[in-house]
Amino acid sequence: MLPPVTAAPLPADEAELSRALAYLASFTDWEQLKPAAAKPFPFGLERMQVLARALGHPERTRPAIHITGTKGKSGTARFASAILTAHGARAFHFISPHVERVTERLSIDGRDITGGEFAALADQLRPHVEQMRASAPELVPTFFEALTAMGFLHALVADASVLEVGLGGRLDATNIVQPVASIITSIGLDHTQILGSTHDAVAFEKAGIVKRGVPLLLGLHPGDQGFATIAGRAVELGAPLLHVGRDFVVSRTRLVRRDTSEPQLAVDGIAAGLPVRDLLLPLGSRHQALNALLALAAAALLLRRMGREFDLDRARAALATASLPARAEWFPDNPPVLLDGAHTRESVAAIFELAQQLAAGRPVHALVGLTLERDPVSVFAPLVDAASVTTTTVPGPRGQSAADLAEALGGHAIESPLEALAAARREARGGVLLVTGSLYLAGALRSMLTQEVRRPLS
Repeated sequence: MLPPVTAAPLPADEAELSRALAYLASFTDWEQLKPAAAKPFPFGLERMQVLARALGHPERTRPAIHITGTKGKSGTARFASAILTAHGARAFHFISPHVERVTERLSIDGRDITGGEFAALADQLRPHVEQMRASAPELVPTFFEALTAMGFLHALVADASVLEVGLGGRLDATNIVQPVASIITSIGLDHTQILGSTHDAVAFEKAGIVKRGVPLLLGLHPGDQGFATIAGRAVELGAPLLHVGRDFVVSRTRLVRRDTSEPQLAVDGIAAGLPVRDLLLPLGSRHQALNALLALAAAALLLRRMGREFDLDRARAALATASLPARAEWFPDNPPVLLDGAHTRESVAAIFELAQQLAAGRPVHALVGLTLERDPVSVFAPLVDAASVTTTTVPGPRGQSAADLAEALGGHAIESPLEALAAARREARGGVLLVTGSLYLAGALRSMLTQEVRRPLS
């Protein structure tokens, strides 16, 4: 996403970032294009393999954890990265999409890449890409593939990598890596135009990250839809399988408030044979507890590969203070705001349940936005018990209009997200405001919320 146009001179770092993004804008960006059934998405690994070879295969030089899942991959990745950093390992973290700024996608030890560093990586790509553009234009990478390659290069100054899949798994740009551990957090129906309309079809795509002999940590029970497809792939490749119900158990979760601190999630359970009690996590619904257990086990595997001893106390401290932007993020304002990028029916149900718990009998008001490829009636069905719903338009070309959403949901439409937030806050006085439906919406509003988190409304 390009920075806003301004007549004032940009600081040097911002100017470098703007320069790099202007160049990357010459690549196809499928995240920003409207869905079109008649035009297939150009997924495949050939472009990434060619580009990685030209760069000297940076993806092969650092031990990595590779994560996919319909939901939960970002929280799991952030938890794993935090644990590695707490053990003294410089951890590179690749995410997609970002919440507020593209530089979030490439970070080390929780520090986002600077604009100057970002531009330097783009400059490293440029001669190789331009050679492809001249001799084999079909091999020019997409925007996401270019960012992935830049991520592999940035990881060279780290000790280890935690890589989130952008979409699916089998044909995702990150899937040229040979990880120490693979994680599949969950299976659900999302991006069905691309990944398929059944759980088994989605599971097949996610299972594409399973590598021969590499342990697979699976956030599914044996009876869950998609489990058999993934387990079969693990058997086929001789990948040791650790799964929920046997190796990972969440025995209890509860919301806790200590002193005047923000609420946290306390967890008891088992992570690949390691019992944990009173494990404190950032605020989240029950699935966040499982994400933490998966991250504990994966980080322990990677640390062992690096010849380092896993320390549960260090891991505890890292998890308790981990940052999860726009994932059940709590802003104790007046009214308090719960911000989450949930965009599937299951994830909206989970975050609404959490909002109700936090409201403790007070009304929950919802501010929602959605992208074009999603059915608002289905996604927001769990919000039927909300006190009121305000709809807004998600920024960018893929946002459904506030008016269309209001017609489908019966809510009050306000086109501008910032104006909608102000109106929803007034509506939610005396209760809790839930903002959800899209990470793009969360990103558009988070800057205002972080600036005003301790400022009561006038």
